[in-house]
Amino acid sequence: SSGINAEFHKKETIQDTHSMDNWRNSLTTRPSMLTTDMYLEPISTIVKIADPKKYDATYDALKDFLGGTFKVIAKKKQEENELLEKRRKEDEAEARRVQETERRKKADEEETRRRQLVEKRKKEDEEVARRQLAEKRRIEDEEEARRVQAAERKRKADEEEQKRVQLAAKKKKVPTATLR
Repeated sequence: SSGINAEFHKKETIQDTHSMDNWRNSLTTRPSMLTTDMYLEPISTIVKIADPKKYDATYDALKDFLGGTFKVIAKKKQEENELLEKRRKEDEAEARRVQETERRKKADEEETRRRQLVEKRKKEDEEVARRQLAEKRRIEDEEEARRVQAAERKRKADEEEQKRVQLAAKKKKVPTATLR
């Protein structure tokens, strides 16, 4: 709305020429800024709502009457289109960021699973190696025990043999030094 004098802000002002003149005069003596964001809209837009078939004819007639195109609306539409394009690009950028975040998250999860698998295999390999080493030591210990037992048996057999020789020598009274 414009014009500081609120008494003219009614429908009757438009219908009464005297009131319109008074309103115009009030604007020159006491002007005020517009308090709303306004733009021009060609009448053909309203006609289109009532009868879409008459839109083109009304628009062309208005263009001819005013002598050109409607720059205010064209500029507004351009700004709207630019805003829509900006929002579309922002949405696309956000979608790419979300996709990249998801891709990284999946890659991180996959890397974690891979590391866990490698660690698990490493532990399994270490366990197998530990068991193999334990088995090897057990076998070596058994072989050593058999060698010790064999050596012990041989020592005992040698002692037994020596006792028999000594016993036999005593029976025959043969010196033991010569029997050996």
